[in-house]
Amino acid sequence: MGFNKQQRDAFRAQGICVHCGSCPISPGHTRCDPCLDVGRRSAAKRLARFRAAGLCIVCGKRPPVIDQVRCKPCVDKAKARGKEREQRLKTEGLCITCGIEPVNPGNVHCPKCLAKIRQRNRNRRDKILQSGLCHSCGQVPPREGKAFCKPCAERSNKYTTLNRAKWRAQGLCLDCGQRPPVDGRAACARCLTRGREHEARKRRKSPAYRILERDGHKCRVCGGDGSRLIVHHIDGSGTKEGRRNVNSDPSNLLTVCDSCHYRIHKIVRFSLDLEFAIELIRALQPTPG
Repeated sequence: MGFNKQQRDAFRAQGICVHCGSCPISPGHTRCDPCLDVGRRSAAKRLARFRAAGLCIVCGKRPPVIDQVRCKPCVDKAKARGKEREQRLKTEGLCITCGIEPVNPGNVHCPKCLAKIRQRNRNRRDKILQSGLCHSCGQVPPREGKAFCKPCAERSNKYTTLNRAKWRAQGLCLDCGQRPPVDGRAACARCLTRGREHEARKRRKSPAYRILERDGHKCRVCGGDGSRLIVHHIDGSGTKEGRRNVNSDPSNLLTVCDSCHYRIHKIVRFSLDLEFAIELIRALQPTPG
């Protein structure tokens, strides 16, 4: 069923399969469902044959690159085609994954594909966390106290350094590399907002935030809520060098303002009695009116 280029272009314009020339195409493809099924079965047999011979699964002529299944020329061609397709879909305002639906505002994926990608990443992350492996490759244990193994950390740092140098030279945001930064800052407005939201989520998950909520976001000594609030360790373990063996039990934590926290440490240094320090500070507070 060979058709020349003009015939295939005509079929494509009419929404007809370019392989058989008779059936309507499948959404997002240039062939109909029966022809796609035949092509998938043929590709599976061809793939198995090339794998068994230790050849590139695309051309079947050269051995693949180490740790990959394609040879270097096929890898380069695939990257070039992918970049060309991605740029075309971005220009048309379509999802770079499915190429059919319009993109979600501020993203390059449609809502449906974005939900699938997030769910897939969430499942992969949960699986890696349960296995105790590197969060990037998921193959080897990470470094002690870290989330990545040494090769993945070095590769990530190198990639980040090169990208940021390129984006800085182009006058782009150092986080996303897509938009110009805010005046006087290294990131764009969108990345700055996302960073603030991320830090806010981290604070809400921290034990200190739970103590602030328990105490109503007010100083337990003077009752003020206007200045910066601090979570104080009653037994003084929070000031130990290296912050090891810190007692973070809720019963050992107290919300105080910056001023009262400074006074507590000044008084406790001499009296070693926290209750006496709190009573003294309260007594020295100016009376209203």
